[in-house]
Amino acid sequence: MKRIMDLKSALINEAKNLGEYDYRFMSWAKNVTNVDPNGSNGYAFDGEFIPDGDVEIEIGNRLFLLMTTTGSRKYPVKHYRLVIMNTDGELVATEHSTTDAKPGWALRLRQPAIDILNSFRTQQPQPEAQPEDTVVENPLAAFSDEQIRAEFVRRGLTL
Repeated sequence: MKRIMDLKSALINEAKNLGEYDYRFMSWAKNVTNVDPNGSNGYAFDGEFIPDGDVEIEIGNRLFLLMTTTGSRKYPVKHYRLVIMNTDGELVATEHSTTDAKPGWALRLRQPAIDILNSFRTQQPQPEAQPEDTVVENPLAAFSDEQIRAEFVRRGLTL
């Protein structure tokens, strides 16, 4: 199911609730679809940046990387947090958060992001198995043996 929503603002509201947002500074959010386990910077997180305004998004398990800034103009502090969207479309800030107070923010969030994405993949619904008493009819059963042999000969195949 798809929903139209102001996704970036909804993600920023999660940071506001935790005191990690200041309107004076730039912020961004990224829909993380894959993480390079060998990456050591922000480029390790594959995905699309979330634009401002309303977007149409498929509701389901998703991982977002959110960057917000607090502090003063002279001493700003960037906050990086992983936020998940559950299957109901609810955004939930995870406990996985760090700042740029010391280098290596991407390294600190890399493994938690990989673990979250792997948990989403294991939660994917599996195709329903057919009950044992269900008989699947062969589509070739509608043709006689002679018709099938004639088709084989026509195609130059031998039995």
